Amino acid sequence: MFNRRKLIEIMEEKSITAYKLWKVSGVAQSTISDILNKENKNPTTKTLQKIADALGVSIDEFFKEDDSNEVPKESDAKNTGIDTIAAHLEGKQLTPEKIKEITKYIDFLFHDEDD
Repeated sequence: MFNRRKLIEIMEEKSITAYKLWKVSGVAQSTISDILNKENKNPTTKTLQKIADALGVSIDEFFKEDDSNEVPKESDAKNTGIDTIAAHLEGKQLTPEKIKEITKYIDFLFHDEDD
């Protein structure tokens, strides 16, 4: 079964953002976003091969089990969300006010209502 966490781990190890992965792999930006945000839990082999080639790894890497059984931290989900949003904003002129609004929105999305 495809292991999204392994993809994210490899991207982090290689310091590759979602935006850069989109540019290098040729996979649609929306597809990469969907994979990283769990909207697409079973990407096609063709898509995974393009991503693997862009990352310089074997496609098998995406099917390995995690070394731990830890539940992903909220901060991991937040960072993935930030990377995905950053990919959509790449190349845009962002004022400090716009950055502040984006940050508030991200915090809102990941705010635990039980606090």
